[in-house]
Amino acid sequence: EDWFPGSAGGIAYLSSWNWNTDTPAFVFNSSLTGLREAASHFVGNSLSLRFDGDSSSAYYTGHGTGETSWSTIMGIGYYVQLSQWSKGEYPDANNSEDDLAILTSGTWGFGYRADDHGSDGLTASRMVVSPFEGSGIIEQNTDVDVFEIVTSGGQIDIAVQAPHQFTNLDVAIDLVDASTQQIVAFADPLDSLSATISTNQPAGTYWLYIDGVGRPQSQTDPDDHGYSDYGSLGEYVVTASYVADIIFLDGLE
Repeated sequence: EDWFPGSAGGIAYLSSWNWNTDTPAFVFNSSLTGLREAASHFVGNSLSLRFDGDSSSAYYTGHGTGETSWSTIMGIGYYVQLSQWSKGEYPDANNSEDDLAILTSGTWGFGYRADDHGSDGLTASRMVVSPFEGSGIIEQNTDVDVFEIVTSGGQIDIAVQAPHQFTNLDVAIDLVDASTQQIVAFADPLDSLSATISTNQPAGTYWLYIDGVGRPQSQTDPDDHGYSDYGSLGEYVVTASYVADIIFLDGLE
């Protein structure tokens, strides 16, 4: 119920997370997009994050178009597909707070969540069947998740994307031949938040690297400023189809 007398997507007390009394943040939006954005924004307020704006507005509304339209969570992210924590890297930003450093400083009783997949070939999560479907989380902007594919040779099709249309994550993927350590296929489409690979490779072991990435400033649209990989975090879904290698168990054929 929207009981607030003014027009607002929600309300929260600044830095109230550690108060000794129950002081919830409230969200009034009725749409799923509005709910997601407002919940992140007002929880951010309760964790001491202030508004992100520019010289003309207290709330930055974003830039870009389509799938890679971007805004900061502590501004207004209702009108874009990609909203992220920020440290004031967009043009004319009036707030250079390092959101992630503040959120994970330990002041609030938590930090980054534990990594769910290894970051190199030795700690990779193996795709044990084909077709394969799995998921993971890019927890930090330094995180890379790695999956292992063992194939008897042939077509390899891979897709990685966020599980929802509106997200905080833009992904890029590399497929590396484990025997040569060379990249044999990669995908980081300029105007898409997801990435796909379709390639034919000989028998062997391959490692799939999944990374959260940014987007460069547009060369044709002066109002599309792009974004760095700073806030490119969150959940993804990975699907793969390949010719699986034959594995013998306990001497059985």
